[in-house]
Amino acid sequence: MTNSTVTRACEFSIGQKVAWSSAAGHLTGVVAKIEMGRNGLNQLIPWICIDCHNSRCSTRLPAVAGTVERLKLRSV
Repeated sequence: MTNSTVTRACEFSIGQKVAWSSAAGHLTGVVAKIEMGRNGLNQLIPWICIDCHNSRCSTRLPAVAGTVERLKLRSV
């Protein structure tokens, strides 16, 4: 895990309201937890778990630099 990856996970805190863009449109939610888990390459990375407002669901996004920029994940 690189320092930029850790920095991305540290930008967000539990209970913080966030917004992002995806194929489903513009979504908002609240950070429920930040946990460490394995990705598809079996690397241990931080994951941001978000309870969504728009669709009454939850999602788990990898907190790595490329994903955060691509989804335009930001605090609101």
